[in-house]
Amino acid sequence: MSTVKGRRCSPQVGSATTVILSLGVVLLAVWALVDTPASVKAQSSPPIIVDVKLGSLKTVPTPEPANLNQFLQTVVPGGSVSPSARMAAIELGKALFWDQAVGSDGLDVNQRPIGQACASCHFNAGADSRTFTQLNPGFRAIPPDNTFTPPFGVNYQLRRVDFPFFRLSDPANRFSNLLFDTNDVASSQGVFRQHFVDINCPMLPSSCSVTDNGSPEASIFNTAYPPAREVEPRNTPTMINAVFNFRNFWDGRARNEFNGVNPIGDLDPFARVLISDTVLRKTKLNGNLRLENSSLASQAVGPPLSDLEMSFNGRIFAKLGKKMLSFANGLPNQQVHHYDSVLGSLSLSPLNGIVPSYSMLIKQAFQPRWWNSPNVITFDACPSGILGSTTGTTVPSAGGNDPTLCFQPTSVPPTTDTNHFSQMEYNFALFFGIAVQMYESTLRADDTPFDRCFDQGGAPITIDPSQPAVPNCGALTTQQKLGLQVFQGSGKCIACHSGPELTNASVQNVLNEKLERMIMGDNTVAVYDNGFYNTAVRRCAGLAGPCDDVGVGATIGPLNLPLSMSRFFQLPRNCGFVAGVGCTNAPPIQPRPLEGLGTPQALQPNERVAVDGAFKTPGLRIVELTAPYFHNGGDRTLRDVVDFYDRGGNFPAFNQANFDPNIVMLGLTQTQKDALVALMLGMTDARVRFQQAPFDHPQLFVPNLPDGVLPAVGAAGGSPLRTFDQNLAP
Repeated sequence: MSTVKGRRCSPQVGSATTVILSLGVVLLAVWALVDTPASVKAQSSPPIIVDVKLGSLKTVPTPEPANLNQFLQTVVPGGSVSPSARMAAIELGKALFWDQAVGSDGLDVNQRPIGQACASCHFNAGADSRTFTQLNPGFRAIPPDNTFTPPFGVNYQLRRVDFPFFRLSDPANRFSNLLFDTNDVASSQGVFRQHFVDINCPMLPSSCSVTDNGSPEASIFNTAYPPAREVEPRNTPTMINAVFNFRNFWDGRARNEFNGVNPIGDLDPFARVLISDTVLRKTKLNGNLRLENSSLASQAVGPPLSDLEMSFNGRIFAKLGKKMLSFANGLPNQQVHHYDSVLGSLSLSPLNGIVPSYSMLIKQAFQPRWWNSPNVITFDACPSGILGSTTGTTVPSAGGNDPTLCFQPTSVPPTTDTNHFSQMEYNFALFFGIAVQMYESTLRADDTPFDRCFDQGGAPITIDPSQPAVPNCGALTTQQKLGLQVFQGSGKCIACHSGPELTNASVQNVLNEKLERMIMGDNTVAVYDNGFYNTAVRRCAGLAGPCDDVGVGATIGPLNLPLSMSRFFQLPRNCGFVAGVGCTNAPPIQPRPLEGLGTPQALQPNERVAVDGAFKTPGLRIVELTAPYFHNGGDRTLRDVVDFYDRGGNFPAFNQANFDPNIVMLGLTQTQKDALVALMLGMTDARVRFQQAPFDHPQLFVPNLPDGVLPAVGAAGGSPLRTFDQNLAP
């Protein structure tokens, strides 16, 4: 079988075809495994079961850890978090989220920031609207793919005609001729790849440089001409309203529980932070320290050390903490608007930065036991002195990546080099995660026409008598009300986008039911993680491959544990198996009598799970502003997305073993499709479009963005930013 980088680009199984690509006359003789009418098994579409009804997001409380009073300053010991501490944590989180000094790249020759902030990939409606050098060839494929599909490549300028990435002669008919296909991903550029040597702090305890020291390390991106930044292997999702997700990242690896160190929560049982009650010691965040409803904190601590996103390869959080805590002012190279809704009172405008240091904000927000130890911390065992004596206390590794540490008295040795740390520096991941979560929790886009419709209510109305009735509210147009009918009816959107959050992956929905058992696309029964679905955007045959991206089916961490809760609880160590019952430690699975699954049954250790190629269902608010779409960024417009679902996905036969049963050929009319698009346009919060509070922000220098620099914006907002579509070449 002849292939182009593993792609099969023929409209017929086992037949050769000639594909004429849109750039010039490039002829590729290739083979395909694409669905044909004969290759697709008959699919029975299950009845739509909605556990949580649609509604206004204003009715949903912001999820938050119940025990923040174990970390933030309280009004009285053991009491509620003080308002001033909460505000300081939000200020700290917003400053760190937008600060380009967090990245390793630092400043260019003109002393302009080129380091990556969290915001560098989340600057436009919480997503990334850039279109130049934004492609990854498929790093997460099985087997990995490092080759681009022509005309794509490093330093490529995306064009409107490049979309969708799976292109048919008739977008409504998946059996029509295949014009183009690629597993390349439209994503976000990050750091210029280097190996991390050290932070650059020649004059400690004075400020470090914002630019880290690195040494050359080759990649397919920086060996191109001109050298390019690394690019992530998945499309960037918005972080606006991400607080409502039970887990975050497309594959859910940002766990609901935050371990204080990295994104994977309980999947790293060796993660430890430092606490100083009577003495300094390591502790695991469990018991009354366990931080749940904290997937934003888990997500926040991933990118700062990622060698594709923000960091030179090999940096640790203690080094990042030492750099950031050396600065006299937060955001040292960026302007902050005097009327910023969070940082305005701290702004030094027209100079750069804010008036408190990061260390001061940490002290204002967090309890002293997390930062006030006088001990000096070094990695590895304490050194031997005269006659074998040691100064200090050696604390062994808990296992995995947890380091052996030496706690030494304040005066031994002096903290004037980059390998000696304070407790505050060592715990910087803990502060970073909680603070960014506190800031991102304020980013609620809940004032859309869709929300106002449910706020207003109204007598039931049916524009189309064949579809469910909807409120006859004044906030939606007649076309949008028809879209809302189709959304809940023949469009089947509500099967995955339920509840006020418009996603089954929400905190309230997953807490209600973490695992589900369903008759899958091949008409056999399987268990899967609630809110994660294989919709056949890309091919995935399973862990053994071929698979363009295995999603939540992957394993991770020092013990190589499954991301999927279904697979995790099937492991013998986690199952709690009882004969005749099943895995007693697994979350209960509710019966579904309307689907023929009426007998309650626990998860079984060897039963089939359907998680490979499955991804988190995103919410839909502000979706108008967050193109490109899907985890691969392969669709440009909302109409492309509607066409995808109308034709029943791209690769249902290939993905049959994990394929969601609600993805079927819908046969929507043009009127219904237009109505669905209109409805999604009615899910836009104007405050996001116009960068109004709480979506205002500091100045940001964005590489390869046509405008180059985002000016600092205050609470009143500013002009809309250019969209992804506006940044595309024709």
